[in-house]
Amino acid sequence: MVKMKTLPAFLMIATIRFWFLMLLLTMLVGQAQAIEQTFSYLSIFSGSQDLSASSGALSSKSNYFNSLEGEHGNLKESRKVQPLVVGFDFYRASGSVASGFGIEIQRYKKLFNFSDGSQLSLEALGVLYGFNFYYRGDFWFPFFGFGTGNYTSKIQEAFYASDSLTESTIFG
Repeated sequence: MVKMKTLPAFLMIATIRFWFLMLLLTMLVGQAQAIEQTFSYLSIFSGSQDLSASSGALSSKSNYFNSLEGEHGNLKESRKVQPLVVGFDFYRASGSVASGFGIEIQRYKKLFNFSDGSQLSLEALGVLYGFNFYYRGDFWFPFFGFGTGNYTSKIQEAFYASDSLTESTIFG
């Protein structure tokens, strides 16, 4: 006699629902209905972000790096980071206009060294999402969108001051 193992009913239903949803999100509408189409895009890209700008929320003249350079000497590297961004866009087109939603996940990590040997490690993760509206013209494809998101960061500091080392970790 052969014993067969089966998935529990709730797990089988959840699996079927997941793959059905994935099918709906990635399936293009046939060519017979070319006026209305559903699109989904997955993109991976990187860029440059300058961290030397003011933090804004604390004070319009507040700058974390400038205050640290005053105490621990100049930075040995640039304040620019290269975040890796993974984006997913899903929208429905009807004629020359389209609307949909998008989500982006941004991540970067960088170690900053000061001239007195102090170090600052900065790691950030951002999740941004929003609704987008597109116009599909002949030569241009402008879009308008609005959304929000969350950033979280981890800062590890190792600062030298008068022959002592102060280490701290901050999550924000």
